[in-house]
Amino acid sequence: MTVRDNLAFNLKAHGVKQAEIDKRVAEIAKYLHVEDLLELKPAALSSGQKQRVNIARALVRRPAVLLLDEPLSHLDAALRVKMRTEIKRLHTEQRFTTIIVTHDQLEAMALADRIAVLNDGKLQQFDTPLQVFNHPANEFVAGFLGEPPMNIFAVKGDSNRRLVVPGTEFSLPVTDYVGRLLGDRKSVRLGVRPWGIHVSQNPSEVSVPGTVSVVENLGDETRVGVRYGDMLLMASTDMTRIYKPGSKVHLTFEDEDLNLFDEDTGERLTA
Repeated sequence: MTVRDNLAFNLKAHGVKQAEIDKRVAEIAKYLHVEDLLELKPAALSSGQKQRVNIARALVRRPAVLLLDEPLSHLDAALRVKMRTEIKRLHTEQRFTTIIVTHDQLEAMALADRIAVLNDGKLQQFDTPLQVFNHPANEFVAGFLGEPPMNIFAVKGDSNRRLVVPGTEFSLPVTDYVGRLLGDRKSVRLGVRPWGIHVSQNPSEVSVPGTVSVVENLGDETRVGVRYGDMLLMASTDMTRIYKPGSKVHLTFEDEDLNLFDEDTGERLTA
């Protein structure tokens, strides 16, 4: 069958009138940019075109529940972004429940009202995108969601009420908030997202000294990597600040940007 016949097939089987079929096929074909493919057979389509047609076949039915397994994986980057917007719009307009399986975290964040994070078949966290992103239930969720991923590394408490990475310059003051999270623990895993780290050339009482190892200029942001022993700590800053490998910098962390994880269970600590 042609693409047009494929899109219309289920509607015909359910006795939908031809005028309504033509209207819905034309509408969905435009949404998914397959209107120029309607008279082609599947053998003439690329893998990305086939994927769009498959999505169209599902959406044209206006289902009560829509199940999508990696629906955008074969599309190029530009079309993937556009398709995310269209799927979100269709979902909002049609109000059908949609369950999407994806390894693309940007896709999950952009499309979901709720995200379920699975690891080895076990549910790690089920919550809103922002809650999962800002308050991960454990170290796995924290490291899985985010691009670039959250910096997560082992620290030890010392007698001066500081969290340190032994053998390096990393030495972070233990604030009252961090102290409540630590409790009696001597060692934890510290997590902070790149944009939760403020990079400056000026030291302060609470800053951590370091030397720039890697600089990635991405247009809308600059990612600065500071190495402490075997650990590369990535920070994100705006393009107005210029850093070069070898530059001396000072990193500052706000309490609200810090996550502490139990070193044995990986669970995030709460006050």
